[in-house]
Amino acid sequence: MCREYLSNGMDVNVLAQKEVTKEETTVEFLLQRSLKRISTEEARSKLHLLWGSTMHHIQDLPYTAANFFPISFTTFKQRVDRKKKKGIVRPEIETPDFIKNPPEPELEPGDVPSLSQDLRVDGLMEPLELEKPFPMPQACYAFKGGEDQALARIDDFIWKKDALYQYAELKNSMGTSDFSTKLSPYLALGCVSARTVWWEAMRYQEKHPRKVQQGTFNLEVNLQWRDFFRLTAVVYKNQLFARDGLGQRDKRGRLTSRTFAKREPTEEQWERIKKWMDGKTGVPFIDAPMRELKYSGYMSNRCRQNCASYLVNDLGCPDWRIGAEYFQSKLIDHDVTSNWMGWQYVSGVSNDPKHGRRYPVLKQALTYDPYGIFVRRWLPELALCPAPEIHAPFLFGEEEQDAYEVKVGATYPAPVTTPWKIPEEIDRPTELPAEEEVEARERKPKLQEEVE
Repeated sequence: MCREYLSNGMDVNVLAQKEVTKEETTVEFLLQRSLKRISTEEARSKLHLLWGSTMHHIQDLPYTAANFFPISFTTFKQRVDRKKKKGIVRPEIETPDFIKNPPEPELEPGDVPSLSQDLRVDGLMEPLELEKPFPMPQACYAFKGGEDQALARIDDFIWKKDALYQYAELKNSMGTSDFSTKLSPYLALGCVSARTVWWEAMRYQEKHPRKVQQGTFNLEVNLQWRDFFRLTAVVYKNQLFARDGLGQRDKRGRLTSRTFAKREPTEEQWERIKKWMDGKTGVPFIDAPMRELKYSGYMSNRCRQNCASYLVNDLGCPDWRIGAEYFQSKLIDHDVTSNWMGWQYVSGVSNDPKHGRRYPVLKQALTYDPYGIFVRRWLPELALCPAPEIHAPFLFGEEEQDAYEVKVGATYPAPVTTPWKIPEEIDRPTELPAEEEVEARERKPKLQEEVE
């Protein structure tokens, strides 16, 4: 298309959003070089890269990112919030009423090239021919791409369902459409900007000043975390993907944060990692979100942290990057900096002063899925198990297994490793209430068919 315009003596300007990580900036460089090569004496082509991926524009920060970037998110937020009073979030640019399009080039439309044969892109697969629909019926939200869908979701979440009001209380829930904004895929793919989300929330708060202040605060914090991760990548570049991560160092340059041995996983460790990927670790609160990721391409932020912590801390995976790369291959809302920095934070190799996060799986399960609703959705083999005992089927004796129609090690996997802390609340399973048993028995065959 560019060649067609250039041959007609027309200058070509290509606009794109500025990226910050290695593979993406390499594409920018190659595109710029290609545009320069096809330019002629009569007409020129040029690439223009615009910063638009964050809520706070990089030029509006209270410091120069490359030289004075704060080491922790807390410091970043404090400095940004002090300047926020002066209007640090830029207003949106209004959509023009009319755009004069250039004449259409005389090009014959062709077939969409395949990744492996025509484009020869290594490491990517052809679309899977699935018998089951994707995502699966029990997915928490049916994502559809495009700006119109993104704006419709903002309107639905903020205005129609009034969900921003309860966002602070529900943001750590899981399994339903409105426990979070569900805007991450649209932000990651550029369907909508973080500024658009922010200003719509501000308009809502202006209309309901006492109603949603906590909700908008939590939404702002999440958007700032997203900014922080991307701006960190501007400074640290390829350290985002290093085994030792960003790595905090003392005055002598020695690492003070966690380090990972430079070795490949053993055969036994690979078996554990594969079970983690397939959602067959024997720990329901890990298996359920891992199956959700596999079959729907989505996972809540709370589950992402728990699954990452379990792989690194409980299964002892020797390289946290295995998990980050697997998430990258599956997430429908994958954002390079958010995903890889999130894994660094949990693994203890980031610039986080706490040197990592370890989440007690069963305590998290009892806190965020106390009735086992989310677990039952993705683990139909546990449909008859009561809550909260459903989160620890490995504690069941023969009598309980018969009553709940689950055989640990047969119909549901035995735990790869026993969670490091078992709360007292689930030491002794209780009998399943009669009405709950009837409902679960009716639901189990249908769920089993959908997952298998």
